[in-house]
Amino acid sequence: MPDLADLFPGYESKWISTSSGRIFARVGGNGPPLMLLHGFSSTHVMWHKVAPQLADKFTLIIADLPGYGWSDMPESDKDHMPYSKRAMAQTMAEAMEQLSHATNVTGSPVDSGHFLPEENPDVTASFLRQGRGSNDALATIAAP
Repeated sequence: MPDLADLFPGYESKWISTSSGRIFARVGGNGPPLMLLHGFSSTHVMWHKVAPQLADKFTLIIADLPGYGWSDMPESDKDHMPYSKRAMAQTMAEAMEQLSHATNVTGSPVDSGHFLPEENPDVTASFLRQGRGSNDALATIAAP
């Protein structure tokens, strides 16, 4: 599988260890950390056109959720709990902690970030929904 690094010029490719396995992420930009999460049946690559608009204002952590893209696939159980939104949110919070970042998460249709504030009161979550006002939300985040 090609690396696809040409879609994210200047970004580091990182493998981040979590209790659910390794998480793959592209990391780049300047400013406070902002994690961008993809939706169901997508990968971190969905953010390649948005990232340049945010990279001057944020250090972006553009990750593949557990079991997607190049991230490890956690072993499931009969209830598929490792793939619940709560479990994925916890894994992404762990990934941010491993990178020594406070956790700002932007989610897409899977809304994994939904549980971050509930489970981690110190977490700030912002949501961009693919196809649901993303351009307005992006303009707000990227505004000077």
